[in-house]
This record gives sequence, C-alpha cells and structure tokens, in this order.
Amino acid sequence: MVKKSSKISFLIFTTCMLLAGCTIDYNDQNSNIEKSTAIPDSQMRNFNLVQIKNNKPYTQVTSSLAEIYNRENKTVMFDVKFTEFNSTKNSISTKGSADKVEYYNDSEDAVLKGNLKFYSQKDEIEITGESLFWNSESKIISSDIDSKIYINKDDGSKIEGEGFTANLKNSTFSFKKSVRGVTP
Repeated sequence: MVKKSSKISFLIFTTCMLLAGCTIDYNDQNSNIEKSTAIPDSQMRNFNLVQIKNNKPYTQVTSSLAEIYNRENKTVMFDVKFTEFNSTKNSISTKGSADKVEYYNDSEDAVLKGNLKFYSQKDEIEITGESLFWNSESKIISSDIDSKIYINKDDGSKIEGEGFTANLKNSTFSFKKSVRGVTP
C-alpha cells in the first residue's frame, strides 16, 4: 500500500514539475503575424441606425449585416437602405438603397456598390447605377469615368451618361462622357 501511494505521489509530483516548467506564451509567437484585414473585428446583423437632430429622426440607415474593421477605420454594410427625413414636415425627403456600402468612419466618405437607387422627393429625381463615391467634406457624389448612371425625373425626363458628378451644396450635376437623354 505504501509503495502504490508513493508511486502515485511521485507521478503527481513529476507531472506538476513538468507542467510548471512549461510556459505557453502565444504573444511571442504571434508578434510578427499581422491581423488579416479580411476578417472583421465585429459584426452586427439587422443593423439599424437612426440619427436624431432637434429631437426628431434625421437619417436612418439599415442593413442586413454590418462589419466593422477597426484597423481600416471603416464599416462595410450589405443590403443597405437609407432614409433622410424632412425636418419640417416629418416626412421622407430622400430614400436610397445599395447592395454594399463601405463607410470610412474618420472622413465619413463612402463607396456605394451594386443596384444603387436613390430618390429625392424635393428634387423629384431618381438616380440609379452600379457604383458611386460620396465625399462628405465637399458634399460631392461621383462615379468612375466609365460607370453609367441613370437619372429619371418625375416629369418624364431621362438622362444617362458616364463620369457622373453631383454637387449637393448647389444642386448641380454633370457627366464627363456618353451623355444622352429624353425630355417630354
């Protein structure tokens, strides 16, 4: 009985000594490995953001999935819907949608891609296309030089072209090439 007990004690003591002599330090191993930028730091499903101004909803952004990338300081949203509310009438002034939006948190710029559709109630105009860039500081929306954008007004006017630029400060827009249209 004493021999069996001392063997067990010896095994326990030896195991403890071996474990005490081992250190597991993953920090040293991974210090040279950079975190992949393809993997988001966090995800939110059924994302719904409502911005309030003067105690009233000002804008609302919803998406089926929002991925946050801290390193790039950006948020990527999928199946995005955007609504801007008219503050005086509590009605919708602008609605929009896109398959994907890359929003840069520091500059508030955004890249919008896939099945873009925006409608301004105030301007009675719909803009559709596949890709747009929003520059928050200058309040300019633009497309790539070869990206086709379609504009339809409620009065039946239609314009399409490439190299679209719209300045929202002064409500003007232009195309750089391949412009054509129809007026009623």
